[in-house]
Amino acid sequence: MNLADKREALQEKRKELEKVVKEKETVTLKLKEVTLTDNQLAELEEEASRVAAAVDELETTISALSEDITNEEKSLDAIAKRVKEKNEKTGGSKMKYLQTKEAVKDFAELLAKTGGGEKLKQAWSNQLKEKGITNPEVLLPQAVVTSITDAFEKSGSIFATFNHTGLTMLKVMHNTNTDDSSRAKGHKRGKTKTEQEITLAPKEIRAQYIFKYITLDKETIREQRDTNALINYVLSELPNRIISEIERAAMIGDGRASNDDEHIHSYEAIISSDLAYKSTQEETTNLLEDLVKMDATITADGARYLVVSRTTLADLKLTSNSGGLVFPIGSDMASALGYEAIFTPDFMALDAAPKAIEYVGNAYKVVGDDVMDSYEDFTLSQNKNEYLMEIYSGGGLGTFKSAAVLTKATP
Repeated sequence: MNLADKREALQEKRKELEKVVKEKETVTLKLKEVTLTDNQLAELEEEASRVAAAVDELETTISALSEDITNEEKSLDAIAKRVKEKNEKTGGSKMKYLQTKEAVKDFAELLAKTGGGEKLKQAWSNQLKEKGITNPEVLLPQAVVTSITDAFEKSGSIFATFNHTGLTMLKVMHNTNTDDSSRAKGHKRGKTKTEQEITLAPKEIRAQYIFKYITLDKETIREQRDTNALINYVLSELPNRIISEIERAAMIGDGRASNDDEHIHSYEAIISSDLAYKSTQEETTNLLEDLVKMDATITADGARYLVVSRTTLADLKLTSNSGGLVFPIGSDMASALGYEAIFTPDFMALDAAPKAIEYVGNAYKVVGDDVMDSYEDFTLSQNKNEYLMEIYSGGGLGTFKSAAVLTKATP
C-alpha cells in the first residue's frame, strides 16, 4: 500500500469510525430507557459490547495508519529538503532545466559521445553552465535522480514496510527475564524489597555497502541513444535489483556462505533470528489453521505482513469450507486474516525458503542511507561503460516476538 492508498484508507476508516461512534451513542441512549424488558436489555448490552469492540479496532487501525503516513511523509520531506538545498546551491530557478525531457536527451547523447567517466562529467558540467547553472553539484537530470529514488518508494515493496531509522547503526537492549523475578511487585510494610533481576540481551544492527555492477558495450549505448532505453534500464533496473536482494537477505538470507566476500551480512534474516525475536513452528495439513496459530505468537505492536510463495497463496485462496471457499473470489483475504498486505516474492519459491513468514513492519529496523549512490566510468581497453549503484544499509528485528516462521513439513 503506497502513501496515497494509505491516506485514502485513513479517510475511509475515519468515516467508518464516525459511523460506529454514532451507533454506539444510539445504543447507549437505548440502554438508559427504563421500559426495557430483560431480553431487550440483554440484546442491547450485547450490541453495545460489539460496537465498543468495533470502535477499539478502528481506533487501533487509524492509529497505525496515521503513524505509517507520518513516517513516510517525514522521509519524503527529508528527500525534498535535500533536493531543495541542492537546487538553491546550483542555480535556483535555472535548475528547472534538469526537470525537462530535454535534459535526459542531452545527457544520453553526451553519454554516447564521451563513453562516460570524467569526460562525461566535464561535458555535462559544460552543458549545465550553458543553461546558466554555473556551480553544478548535481550532475544528473531530475528524471534520472527520480528513477533511482523510486526503487525505495515503489508500492508493494517489502523494503518499504521496514522501519527506516535514519541512524548509521542501532543498539537494541532487551530484558530476557520473563519470570516472577522481573515483574513489578507489591510491598508489605516492614518487609525488605527484593531487587529486580534483569538480563540484558544486546544486539547491534550495522550497515554495509550493497551494490549492483554491470558493464555495457559502447555500441549498445549508441544503439539505444534515440530511445533512452539504456539509461532507463541502468537507472531503474539496477536499484530494483538491489532492493530485491535486500528483501531476500532480510527474509531468508542471501544464500551465500558466511565467509563469502560478497555475502550480505548486514541484513539479519528473519528465519535465522534469535527465538526471542521470532517464533518457529512446522506446517501441518491445515494451512489456514497454521497461519492463525503463527499469528498468535506475535505480540509486538504494529502492522503485520505475510510473505509466501505464489503457490502457497493459491492454496490459501482455495481453502474450502463446507463445499465453498473460505475466501470468496475478490474478497480482501489479507484484511480478513489481519495482515496489512501479503507479499509473494520469487525467493519464497526457493528450497531454502520456509512455508511462510510473518513480521511486524515497524519492528524490522533499517540503518544506513536512504538513497543510492550512482557511478559510471569507461574502460578504454574494452570500449565498455561501467555502471555501479550501491547503498550503505543494514537491518534486523529490533523488537521481541515481532515475527514468526512457518517451516515446511519434515519429509
